[in-house]
Amino acid sequence: MVEIHEQQLRVVIDTVVDGVILIDAIGTIEIFNKACETLFGYRSDEVVGKNVRMLMPEPYKREHDGYLRHYIETGERRIIGIGREAAGLRKDGTEFPMELSVGEMQHDDRRVFVGVIRDITSRKYAERQLEAANLALEKELHASSQAEQRFQAIIRAAPTPMIIAAPDGRITLANEAAEALFGYDSNSIIGLSVDMLVPDSARQGHRQLRETYLRTPSKRAMGANRDLFARHRDGHLIPVEVGLTPLGTEANRLVVAAFIDLSERLAAQRALEEHTAALERSNRDLDDFAYAAAHDLRAPLRGIEQLASFIDEDARDLLPEASRADLDILRQRVQRMQGLLTGLLDYSRIGRTESQSELIDTKAAIADIAELYVPPDRFKLIVQEDLPSVMAPREAFDMVFRNLFMNAVKHHDRETGEIRVEGQGDDAGVNVTVTDDGPGIPFEYAERIFKVFQTLEARDEVEATGIGLSLVQKTMLTQGGTVELIKRTGRGAAFRLFWPNEATAKGGKIGKITPHR
Repeated sequence: MVEIHEQQLRVVIDTVVDGVILIDAIGTIEIFNKACETLFGYRSDEVVGKNVRMLMPEPYKREHDGYLRHYIETGERRIIGIGREAAGLRKDGTEFPMELSVGEMQHDDRRVFVGVIRDITSRKYAERQLEAANLALEKELHASSQAEQRFQAIIRAAPTPMIIAAPDGRITLANEAAEALFGYDSNSIIGLSVDMLVPDSARQGHRQLRETYLRTPSKRAMGANRDLFARHRDGHLIPVEVGLTPLGTEANRLVVAAFIDLSERLAAQRALEEHTAALERSNRDLDDFAYAAAHDLRAPLRGIEQLASFIDEDARDLLPEASRADLDILRQRVQRMQGLLTGLLDYSRIGRTESQSELIDTKAAIADIAELYVPPDRFKLIVQEDLPSVMAPREAFDMVFRNLFMNAVKHHDRETGEIRVEGQGDDAGVNVTVTDDGPGIPFEYAERIFKVFQTLEARDEVEATGIGLSLVQKTMLTQGGTVELIKRTGRGAAFRLFWPNEATAKGGKIGKITPHR
């Protein structure tokens, strides 16, 4: 069911007229739509799986990872949800100006970022044209009528809709692009009040704004990051952005208004938002289904296990050797299924209820968990003495470390092993690293291992459900934190957990995080 929705999302994104890029929490490109292929000159398969920095010139390339890391650690928004102008880097090495809006969402229990890119080359070109025309007019308006004619020719030829209005609001010039946008011809729009291009409900306020603007005229953008509408001749409203530029002197003041039609962009954004909401509803429905199915299947499985136990107790000596082996396999498979259902129930419960946070003595809590899940005769547990405390729900804390320890023990390839827990805190939060000396996990599987039902070994070789690390990731995301596989050389796997600043222990030792290699 999720795969179908993923395909639908990609189809919708490919229909968006603006460029849409979806990246994960470390900047890796996951989706690169058709509009982006046109903008940047890359095919989707050339960029998917690579860091989004490749699409940025300096200094954006150098600063990007820092911005992303800063947001994940602090939650402080510098770009996300705000939007700004930036520069893009094409495959051929050329740069182009763009308008970048970045949003955040949860998809498949992962934090992902959606960037919407609009090529503003034509707008910047139009602005340069307008500035050049304004400069020419300022210099030559009183000296030559030929200059005025030249300026008007530039305005008329500009691809951006533009009108020029007198101080009383009367339109003195409109180019063909403006006539097409508002549905007027040159004979009907000249002499018309600009108030006719304003929705009926906003006309009174517009007149006051126009008078205020003329008292202190300046180059000004209107409508950015808020709803602004213009009125078409037939009465329908057009979402727009408007740039105002004063011309001439105080005694002979004119105002140039340049319009950007946002209709297509907003329609595409609405379609993307609607589909994102549909995906989130689908994920909730899947969680509900998993909870109900797992809950309902536990009772018959317990019945099967009891029947198998009765047969084993009453008739084991009467059964052939092959039948006894089959009976053992049956009981093993029932136990595996029970473990799977327990994992599904745990997974679906995460985030359903609010849990009260408490200050957890991390070292003592880890020792309690290890006593149940780390065999002391086979594994040595080493816990940093000054490990900082964590403010978190105890159930969530236990869930994370229980599954990390069980994963390290279950997948170890030797009779004995070692598990090490280290951590430090700072102003951003608390970092804890869990390291084992097992066979390790290839770093190319860093994303795959957190997906539900994903295992790197055959299920017949290891009694694994493929849910443990998914539980860890979903729990950390619910707490506002993160979990990641740290790239290592040689044996062993290392997982770094981060609880955000609200979880920083008041009594714990604060220090700088030591990176693991």
